[in-house]
Amino acid sequence: MSSRILSTLVASLFVVTTQAQINTQLPDTYKVRPTPYTVTNPAQFNTDITVLDYTVVRNFKEAADRPEPNLSHILYVHKHFRINTQKGADSSATILIPKEDGAEPIYMEARVIAPDGTISQITGRLRKLNGADGKEFWTIKTPALTPGSELEYDLASLVYDALAGADLFQEDVPVVHARFRLVTPNILKFDVKSLNGFGEVTSAQHGQTTVFDVEANNIPAFPNSAFVFPKPLVQGVSFGMRSFVNMASYKRETVEYNWQDYGEREYISYYNIDKNEYTRLQKEMEGWLFIRQRKSLPLLIYQVEHYLKSIIKYEPAKNIPDLENLGTILKNRMANDLGMVRLMAAVYYNLGIRAELLLASQRDELPIDTSLCTFYRAKNVLLYFPELNQAIAPTERDYHFPNIPPMWSNTLALHAWDSATANASVVKTNFMRVPVGSYANNGIRMSVDVKFSPSNDSLLVNTTQLISGDPEVTLKAVLNTPKINTTQVLTSNLPLSPTEMRNLSVTVANQDWSPTMISRPLEVRASFSNTSILKVENNGYSIDLRELNRMPVDNLGDLPAAGQPINITFPFYQETKISIALPAGYKVKNAASFNSEYVYKEGDDEVVGYRLKSLQSDQTFTLLLTQWYAQTDYQGKAREGLEKVLRTLLQLREVKVEIAK
Repeated sequence: MSSRILSTLVASLFVVTTQAQINTQLPDTYKVRPTPYTVTNPAQFNTDITVLDYTVVRNFKEAADRPEPNLSHILYVHKHFRINTQKGADSSATILIPKEDGAEPIYMEARVIAPDGTISQITGRLRKLNGADGKEFWTIKTPALTPGSELEYDLASLVYDALAGADLFQEDVPVVHARFRLVTPNILKFDVKSLNGFGEVTSAQHGQTTVFDVEANNIPAFPNSAFVFPKPLVQGVSFGMRSFVNMASYKRETVEYNWQDYGEREYISYYNIDKNEYTRLQKEMEGWLFIRQRKSLPLLIYQVEHYLKSIIKYEPAKNIPDLENLGTILKNRMANDLGMVRLMAAVYYNLGIRAELLLASQRDELPIDTSLCTFYRAKNVLLYFPELNQAIAPTERDYHFPNIPPMWSNTLALHAWDSATANASVVKTNFMRVPVGSYANNGIRMSVDVKFSPSNDSLLVNTTQLISGDPEVTLKAVLNTPKINTTQVLTSNLPLSPTEMRNLSVTVANQDWSPTMISRPLEVRASFSNTSILKVENNGYSIDLRELNRMPVDNLGDLPAAGQPINITFPFYQETKISIALPAGYKVKNAASFNSEYVYKEGDDEVVGYRLKSLQSDQTFTLLLTQWYAQTDYQGKAREGLEKVLRTLLQLREVKVEIAK
């Protein structure tokens, strides 16, 4: 049994001891005889939970003395909470500890400190839990807790193949004290950087060891909001190795880490194909009739991507040659991520289409930092077409040109391409931002036709939605999920709730990607009757259009705190046309209330805005509302402009259409 597997088995049982591992790094962190915390600043304890101490130590020196292959460092985590409310006690029945990639626990100790000072050791198993978003956690079951109780744990792990990383200490609750330490042998040179004002980095040498320390007190809570990505904004520490001394070398040479070398290695792994692979690919492409037809470059790029994603089955396994070699991929019709990128890059090369490499970060994660060798953040692979300033995502099955995962757009990416010289071809690199598609490509156009029933006591409604771009990708992916209830999905995307729609009929068209057309919006049609938005008032009628005019937010209180950016997933627009056939002899008496406009510009660019217009002719009243959000991130004046648009539209939603003779 390997030592790595053994360490995992040992970690499944708690080791009951008073010698916590964190104390071997920072003595007396996990106190032998703790006493309940004395609250001196009540403002820090008006949340359900307060973190009293959060300490992380990463020791590369100790790992260098251990025999495990590919072991990079030992990670020590100490966390100490105080439960302030019953809600906090209820939510702490299980502790969730995020599982770090490549980390295997070897030691765990946890305890509860009651308000009267009684100490109870927690015993049991450390279990792994898979989260809904694909992330993994270690879980600990705790005994029943009461307000005033404290919960404390100490976790030690072996971390493999990780020479860079980050620890984030700011959470959605206050943190009284936080500390980070990095211990390295002097033959390894690291850069350590404080994030978002966490604290000052200090370093000191102790013989053959260098120690970095960062410490902070009284870190405020970071408020939760669905409209801000917290990771790039919270306080923490980032680190990365920049060089090491090659002890196996006779001269003990220093080997430097840098983005150029990393980009070159990655480029070669994706673009270098041997003669046999090239010959097999050429033979395969001879049978592709669609590439012989004359067509625009965007359409050809789309059709190649669509075809390959249609015929090649995805297998997630890594380091399997048969899933990465072009010959076996084309024979078996199976590829992993590396194989799929290699195949697409080779096909575009064969067609004379320049496709360069982008290694992108993700907007809701820490961005690439060009001053640190944090290569792990450049993990999302794109093929970039400089002639079009657009990209494709070969590994993402649900996305087709010109759409890529929106969270990859507008991020800093490592850009690699080959450049021919007089004697050879060399790989060059730089950094660039991943292009963001225009908001005009992402939208929902909704047409709503409203008629009164013969008895004028209900409304007959017909809707048509044309959905394009990123919203289209999202809905298509859901609709094409195996065993999905299509009617239920479509109904959830209609303007009213299911209970408000009687005699509902709903259909969908263009839910599959076309092999011949880039742009073919998803179309959803529905018809139903409704009584809830129609009211009889003052010898007339009123219609509440609130639900028919959809908004990105329903309450400005949902937005992030002042001073923070507002992040949206992708730029987009919404167009709504509502036509109401009025009963004979009736008119809309407040039509003027539905004429309004506001646009916030930066230079000539319309960053955010809306236009609302009403038309009344004969017995038809028509509302036209267009709203657009042209950026993904709104700060400063742009945020003020966005808030003004949202505030005005929310107010306009409250205005009912008043119909009278």
